[in-house]
Amino acid sequence: FVACLAPRCDVVSSTAGRFVFNVTGFTSHSAVGLTENLTFNITKGGVDTLPNGSIMTYNINVTTLGSGNITNTTIHDFLPPNTVQVGANPANSSAGIWSFGNVTAGSNISLNISVRIGNNLANGTIISNNATLLFQNTTGSTKNTTVQFNTTVSNLVNLSNPFGPCPGSINVNTVLTEDVTSNDTCVIFNASGITLDCAGYQIVYNNDGGNNIYGAHANRKANIAVINCNFLDNTTNGSNGRAIFLEVTNFSRIANNTIFAQGGSSTNAIRLSTSDDVLIEINTITTNSTSTSSTEAIYLTDSPDVNISSNTILGTRFDGGLSLQISSHRVRITSNTIATGPEGFTLQAMDIDSSNDLFIFNNTIRTNGSGGSNHGIKLRSDNTTILNNTIITNGTSGNDGIITGLRAANTTVKGNTILSSGRNGNGNDGIAWTQSASINSTFINNTIRTHGGNAVSISSNAARNFVIANSIVTNGTFSSAGGIFIGQGAHNNTIFSNHIIVNATGSSGISASSTSSGDNNVTNNTIIHVGTNGDGMIFGAGSLNNIAINNRVNVTASGTAGLQLTGFGDRYIGTVISASLRWIDVFSGGHNF
Repeated sequence: FVACLAPRCDVVSSTAGRFVFNVTGFTSHSAVGLTENLTFNITKGGVDTLPNGSIMTYNINVTTLGSGNITNTTIHDFLPPNTVQVGANPANSSAGIWSFGNVTAGSNISLNISVRIGNNLANGTIISNNATLLFQNTTGSTKNTTVQFNTTVSNLVNLSNPFGPCPGSINVNTVLTEDVTSNDTCVIFNASGITLDCAGYQIVYNNDGGNNIYGAHANRKANIAVINCNFLDNTTNGSNGRAIFLEVTNFSRIANNTIFAQGGSSTNAIRLSTSDDVLIEINTITTNSTSTSSTEAIYLTDSPDVNISSNTILGTRFDGGLSLQISSHRVRITSNTIATGPEGFTLQAMDIDSSNDLFIFNNTIRTNGSGGSNHGIKLRSDNTTILNNTIITNGTSGNDGIITGLRAANTTVKGNTILSSGRNGNGNDGIAWTQSASINSTFINNTIRTHGGNAVSISSNAARNFVIANSIVTNGTFSSAGGIFIGQGAHNNTIFSNHIIVNATGSSGISASSTSSGDNNVTNNTIIHVGTNGDGMIFGAGSLNNIAINNRVNVTASGTAGLQLTGFGDRYIGTVISASLRWIDVFSGGHNF
């Protein structure tokens, strides 16, 4: 091979005919061949390091010396993976093959091939390209010789080197080699297809406590990545701050970052706006918000097809977990650990609005707010699957595990463990399914434990829902701490094969509201009531045409009846009651057995 000496080359090696050059500039690789009296030299040059998406030209030259000629001369250059040919001079007659016919002594061959390097290749990826000269000598024997050229996908710069301390724009793949700090926004993505790799170094932003300040910001870009960064918002002052903010930026990745975000209203660690197909994974996020207004750690608006996976989120004050708003459809939320802040109220671990077709799986969720209405999942969307999550709620009252807002149709809630409690012990439901548009949903095989709330509450005209094979235990001293409650206007729901233990005082295993809850089917359930007062099953005065089939009711405490009958037209078939004092209390209505 041709020697490549310092300072242009740091390392030169040759192994099994493969040449590896570690150079600082343009390089040509060459090989020498002999045939009879003709000597030829083939060289190939290109660019040694380039970022993703760049265009590079391979320059192949064949120089001949001596006497004689060769025939049927071709150059074969089949481009490697992750490259696409965008031009050639001369043009090739077929893919990867250029024909040059007869070559005589003193003749030269020149071939230039332009290729585009693919996007999103990892730093350090080596693209190896071979050019092979094939020909026949004067005796008709076929000969060949090959030269190789390597290009490394890597154009990494020290962030502080091009423009001094933040703020600054990046146009190529960038690696930090030291901590950087800014009184304002720190890093601005000025091109698509690039990666910011902090290598564990810190980006400190918002030193002056202003509004609309970001650690890293991309607007109208694609295929960017923010990885291995340590973001720190340096003050609690200011609002609308974000550690990472993507606007109209698609097909991107936010991974393995540590984020401490703090400030006033609308402060988020990660915020996506109109940005689809983004992966948010393996981030550790701590938030310290001074306001309860839109202060979730991760906030999406109009950002569909996002994957949020394996993140750890901890709120330290008025902090929510995740918020999906306005057409953030088809989002996958999996294997995250989320704990909301310990101060305030209405701090949802997940707040989901107008975003359909979601998949929420295997998350551990805890709400820690000191006030009320600190829900695990607040859902106002359709076609959602909530599967195998652990949800624990705390606070004063109204701390529901899963609650619906304006609508929640065609939802499946399966295999979840829900522990719902509050210090004041009232209205802390495991699942609260309300509103007339909360329809056609299934709750199956969940384990629900409540303190001061119903395990499952279906009310406000919710219809055609199925509550199946759930394991329920309720505790508390309030009348709203029953097993399954069919509330006002709820109709045509099916309650089937649930196992219910009521330890609460003044509550019932299964109850139907006194205000027009009708045509519900309650079948094959087991109710064990060990609390004082309350009833095994009760259908209120305004309930109509409900049917109870093959249920088993066991009540043991004083002041507790197996059945309390006050509705109209309800039917009881095959009910088995075991009671120490009162089997059936009949107050009014017409009932069929």
